[in-house]
Amino acid sequence: MKTSGIGRLSRRDAVGTRFLLRHSNQKVGRVSPNPPSRQPRKSGALGITRPASGELTRLRPLAPRSGAISRRWTAGAVLSGHDNSRRSRLGAFSLVEVVAAIGILAVALIAVLGLIVATVRSGGEIADADALARLGENIQGELERFQASLGLADMTDLIAPGGSGRPLCLVATRNGQGVRCADGAYPAADRALNDPMLPGIANRDRYFLIEVSQSPGLEAALASGFLAVSARITWPYQLPIGLPTPGATARDADPAREVPANERNLAIFNCVLRP
Repeated sequence: MKTSGIGRLSRRDAVGTRFLLRHSNQKVGRVSPNPPSRQPRKSGALGITRPASGELTRLRPLAPRSGAISRRWTAGAVLSGHDNSRRSRLGAFSLVEVVAAIGILAVALIAVLGLIVATVRSGGEIADADALARLGENIQGELERFQASLGLADMTDLIAPGGSGRPLCLVATRNGQGVRCADGAYPAADRALNDPMLPGIANRDRYFLIEVSQSPGLEAALASGFLAVSARITWPYQLPIGLPTPGATARDADPAREVPANERNLAIFNCVLRP
């Protein structure tokens, strides 16, 4: 069966809410009219109704077929969805990337914390070195105070020879300013903390321990009127526990922890007491 001119209608002309087929009578004339005994039939790719009279009239719009146009839009939607999902995958981070980023961040934080700890420790060592520089002069000042009270001859009884195991113990604060005797007949460090003449040092503030003895091998200097002494300084001696009690006057009002001897730093200071 030959296809009439109706079959050559474009989809752009056929699809719409209202349309009118515009064809010449010659093309329509080539369409054989339907026999009267038969019902009007549909012809053409678009299913357009031809009346029996052979004259094309205004046709009602047909719903668009699920043909190439529908397939084109469907394919476009699928491609568009594929592009969106691809964009979302490209814009997100994978689990491997997240784990790698967390690992790098952890390594960086550990390095920064180690640097902070090293900086704080270095600052503490510098502060202790400055205190030691002041401590030597203050140790000699405390010994000279004893000498002024006892005399040089009695100082030999107070300060035992080196190696005897009976050193004269002094304590000092962390800034190296306050030095007091902590044992013997003159325990000035045990005095009241608010003493106006010579205040004591609380246990929590006794940062330096100073063990004074006669310098070995220099006993002959005593015959010449000189007393050579050696001060063995270790720190930290005691460390505070908790906050201080406001208005406390006793040295043991607040608890303190004594650091073991093998965990302390060591320095030696030598001086000479003159008559």
